[in-house]
Amino acid sequence: MLGDLQYNEHPDTACFFWREAIKHAENSLKKYNKKERIYKSISSVYASALNNVGYIEQNNGNVNLAREYYQKSYEVRKDIDENDKIDESLINLGFTFQLEGNYEKALSNYSMALAIQEKEGALEDQGISLGNIAWLLQTKGNIHDALIAYERALAITKQTKNKSGCALNLNNIGFLYQSIGNIAKSIEYYQAALKEYELLNDKKGISLCLSNLGNLYQSQNDFEAAFEYYTKSLMIRKQANDFFGIADCYNNLAGLYNFRNITDSAIYFQKEALKIYESLNDQRRISFALYNLGVSYYNLGNFELSDKFYKNSLSIREKIDDKSGMTQCYLKIAEILMKRKDYLLAESLTYKGFLLAKKIGYPEKICSASRQLYKINLVKGNAKNALTYFEIYIQMRDSMNNESTRKASIKSQLKYEYEKQAAADSVAHAKEREVKNAELAKQSAEIKAKKNQQYALFGGLGLVMIFAGFMFNRFKVTQKQKTIIENQKLVVESQKHLVEEKQKEILDSIHYARRIQMAQIPSEKRVANILNKLYEN
Repeated sequence: MLGDLQYNEHPDTACFFWREAIKHAENSLKKYNKKERIYKSISSVYASALNNVGYIEQNNGNVNLAREYYQKSYEVRKDIDENDKIDESLINLGFTFQLEGNYEKALSNYSMALAIQEKEGALEDQGISLGNIAWLLQTKGNIHDALIAYERALAITKQTKNKSGCALNLNNIGFLYQSIGNIAKSIEYYQAALKEYELLNDKKGISLCLSNLGNLYQSQNDFEAAFEYYTKSLMIRKQANDFFGIADCYNNLAGLYNFRNITDSAIYFQKEALKIYESLNDQRRISFALYNLGVSYYNLGNFELSDKFYKNSLSIREKIDDKSGMTQCYLKIAEILMKRKDYLLAESLTYKGFLLAKKIGYPEKICSASRQLYKINLVKGNAKNALTYFEIYIQMRDSMNNESTRKASIKSQLKYEYEKQAAADSVAHAKEREVKNAELAKQSAEIKAKKNQQYALFGGLGLVMIFAGFMFNRFKVTQKQKTIIENQKLVVESQKHLVEEKQKEILDSIHYARRIQMAQIPSEKRVANILNKLYEN
């Protein structure tokens, strides 16, 4: 299909071709009977075009319109029993429900897709569906089943050598371990995922891992490392025009600025993130941005506006059954109630959050809830309950931030850096070996060339010796001739010397006579004096 060829470089052109394919397919299908073979062929193309246009609309933020295309694609494929592609339509349908926060319908579609894939023996596709199911189970607080699904997905992606899927599952397992407070395991999986993404040169995947590592270091109060990871992730996502990713990075940076009491910057990034999430109609992320804005306005002392954002966030989170997010909102709304000295309602909401945190098994949330319950009971004068919650708080805090956890974090980071450097050194060593081999080959060639030169030299010397013998005979003859010539030359030079001596004697006589003559002639000065005297007379 022309659209498939154009999509990577020209998505708008691809969408045009897919829409044209839909029109032609709809007209053509009217001409044929369902039993005809050509009907099934046209229907298959029709379903693919519907699915692809749905994907374009989804990326443009038109989730409802995307769902209509996916639903139609599913119906066409079901009608022609195209079982090897029905699962694709179901997964895409599930994702639209997931974006809107309807996790039950999303889970239903993913499970239907998985059942078809298992029946068809599509092992690689099973890994994708299991990963999607695991993410939903984790969001709903079912950590145990989520981990089982992730591990199944990871095993399949390794078996099928799906490197991208393997990296994604490693990252998601890392996030799950971070959520339940197992920092050492979390870093281990994050770094394994990062390594896979780097081998694939998958920029989007690399940025995802960097964001998660930043979030982890922020939870350990290592703000400098967190900021470094967040900014690296943001740069990559901007280069890739990954709008979801850009908004996620804005949210992460906003959270970091809140921790450091740079509230104006936090609010700026949160509002930018919220704009993107709303344009894409991602309910879960919208609730996250609203919650963060509530935190920022609370830090500014604007409790009324803070309460509004928290409650808006809670409304969405209850609708999508985001238990972790609900816990956060309960605790924050209760915090505002404490400021207003409404301790009874504050305790009720905090305890609700505490029970939910225990149910999903998130130490960070249990820690926050128990600390807040300790404060409320202390104010109310209930020392016994206050002490109980304080002990839980200390236990949870230490489990997340103890020295062994920090050492595990540092050790894991150093191990990753070492392995990365070792790999680089290995490449450098291989290059060095190539250079040495090239040098040896060069030396071998030079030695061979020198030997050839020597053979040529010896051959040349032989010829020279023969030529020298001939020349020596000629030299003897020449020497005799030269001796005769030199003797003749000596005679000539001797005669020449005699002539020169005679000539010198004659010239000396002439010069002597001239000096006598000049001595008898008065000088010019004297002649001039005599002439002057004559004129005067």
